[in-house]
Amino acid sequence: MQAVRWFLVMLAHGDGNGIHEAIQLAKARAMDEEQIREAGRLARAPGSAEALIDTVLGGKES
Repeated sequence: MQAVRWFLVMLAHGDGNGIHEAIQLAKARAMDEEQIREAGRLARAPGSAEALIDTVLGGKES
């Protein structure tokens, strides 16, 4: 979760480095939706967390 948190912090500051890694973690189901949301909350980027969930998980956990 902490890795995705820092990737979202970087993204919030205009640095897209690492977003591909965050996507890969989400695709690999290394984190569930709530963990991604918590990473977004900690990064103060909840919108980015929701976008990651919607993009990778389709907004639904399987």
